[in-house]
Amino acid sequence: MRTISDRPHERFFLMDGSIEFRVHDVLFRVHLHFFSRAKVFRIFGLYLPPVIDLNGYGLNPSEFELLLTVFYPRTFGTFEIQNVEGWASVLKVASALGMDDIRTLAIEKLLEISSPVDLIMLAKSFSFIDPQMLVLAFKELCMRPEPLTEEEGKKLGAEFLNKLARMKHELQHNTAQYLDSDKVDRMLCRLVET
Repeated sequence: MRTISDRPHERFFLMDGSIEFRVHDVLFRVHLHFFSRAKVFRIFGLYLPPVIDLNGYGLNPSEFELLLTVFYPRTFGTFEIQNVEGWASVLKVASALGMDDIRTLAIEKLLEISSPVDLIMLAKSFSFIDPQMLVLAFKELCMRPEPLTEEEGKKLGAEFLNKLARMKHELQHNTAQYLDSDKVDRMLCRLVET
């Protein structure tokens, strides 16, 4: 049931909507069709309450709003979300509600636009990143010539900064062990001959 403090969302309270969600004190009225395969509905069975309260799922209204922009874009055929934070919010909501198709979409978009630091942070928050992708993200950070920026360091935090430092130390102090000796010989021959 609605409460006195509930207020309709300014964009996603559709007059022809068939289902209502409450996130904190914000009401969203949208079309059930988009949520029909969400696993969250299994707890209700055949009888949905008038308002589905999502306050127990750790979501905030802006995160739920971002999910809805996937279904209701301002420009048809496009996504309004263009950054890692936005797609991470969609991933969070889709994961919480059991919306597997949207979760997969969010993962695809995140993999397209994420930096190595973003991938490491997403792996920390979500379990969707293949361990091999995480290895590639750390490898890119270890091999790039420029140091981490202050912002990247803050994002990674002490635990991952320590891991990265150990990896870089291992690479720098055992370089010969990791090099392909035949490739080094060929490169040196080529340089000597020129």
